Amino acid sequence: MKKITKEMISELRKISFQGIMDCKLALQDADGDINRAVEILQEKGLMSFIQRNDKETSEGNVFVAVNEHSSSTIMGSLCCETDFVTKNEIFQKAVADIITCLTKTDPKNLTNILEISSLLKASHDGVSIADIVAAVFSKIKEKIIIGDFAIYPAISDMVTAHYVHFNKKVGAMVQLKVKENIDISDKRVISIANDIALHITAMNPMGYDEDDLSLDLIETERKIFAEQIKDKPEQIKENIINGKMHKFYSRHCLKYQSFVKDPSITIQDLINSEPGIKNIHQFDRLSIG
Repeated sequence: MKKITKEMISELRKISFQGIMDCKLALQDADGDINRAVEILQEKGLMSFIQRNDKETSEGNVFVAVNEHSSSTIMGSLCCETDFVTKNEIFQKAVADIITCLTKTDPKNLTNILEISSLLKASHDGVSIADIVAAVFSKIKEKIIIGDFAIYPAISDMVTAHYVHFNKKVGAMVQLKVKENIDISDKRVISIANDIALHITAMNPMGYDEDDLSLDLIETERKIFAEQIKDKPEQIKENIINGKMHKFYSRHCLKYQSFVKDPSITIQDLINSEPGIKNIHQFDRLSIG
């Protein structure tokens, strides 16, 4: 019988999303032939994942993992096909296991995560995130994937905050740059960072200011507004369009949005209220569906 190597098992797992033992046994039965092993798994009903590749993963949970060395914070999502599955204990345990995996992973590995393939390799006690995803699929038979994710490394002059809505369908992460000699453990700064993360979750800004919006989007909006006022005198059209664009930016740009906890001020006003904060360095919002 042909020797079954770790590389062969790994290759079959990438194709089938099945557990190590299922792949090893299939390869043994197939005498090391990958294609035959795939057929064996299909015959056993373990390859339904391939048949579900075209299924939408519009449900799931957003999660946050803070590395135990406080070197990074990761926000990500585990997605599935139906809301019913998200309430399943197996799915919830998978989310918890992924968080543990990211919490325990070597900080150097976390800060180098740029692609989903790298994230899936993160492991703890010999179990990777790819293993966790494969295991939960093999039990519930729905397409399960890691969705969007963002990672913020800890930086000496940055405060990182996050917020996940109670339904676990949406969350946000933000990083504020503080001024020199400001302690990043300052309670006031942390409170403002937490409030901004909550605001981003609720208000879904497209970018920080107009410079973050695509030129195509801006041009499209200007054309829409121009069409709306085509019968107005030419000498006032530009002022009207600029006024409408200002309102558009105030709805969709974080800098100009009214603060969700106090609509009398903008997010920029909130930043300006704390002399220790320099600016919003970056933010991300993740949502399911």
